[in-house]
Amino acid sequence: MAAWARLKPSGEAEIFMGSTDIIGEDGTHYPRNIVNLWTDEELRAIGLLPLVRVAPPPGMVVVSTAHEEVNGTITEVLTTEPAPPPPPDPDAELAAAIAAATTLEELKAALLGQGNNSAVRGKRV
Repeated sequence: MAAWARLKPSGEAEIFMGSTDIIGEDGTHYPRNIVNLWTDEELRAIGLLPLVRVAPPPGMVVVSTAHEEVNGTITEVLTTEPAPPPPPDPDAELAAAIAAATTLEELKAALLGQGNNSAVRGKRV
């Protein structure tokens, strides 16, 4: 579904995707489905422009989003930062500890791990 938008004087974008009625700048009320039924020219005539959504680069997360008019569209401008690292995988850590064990005592220590001295995932060892 195409999204349409217009910039308020504050620079904030009003985004219309057919879920809310539209009030024109002159106060005229338009039904929400005009974004799906009207032509691009008709929507532009009441001040709406196509919204261009932007995806963050790989490995980045969006911190904030702004909008600006670019070549007859309202385009998202993203502020991003590096994504946090994923949490450690306990199964991978356990597998590595088991693989590194060279004695029965090291294997037991790897299986018991984290101060639990009698069970691995609820099972006695």
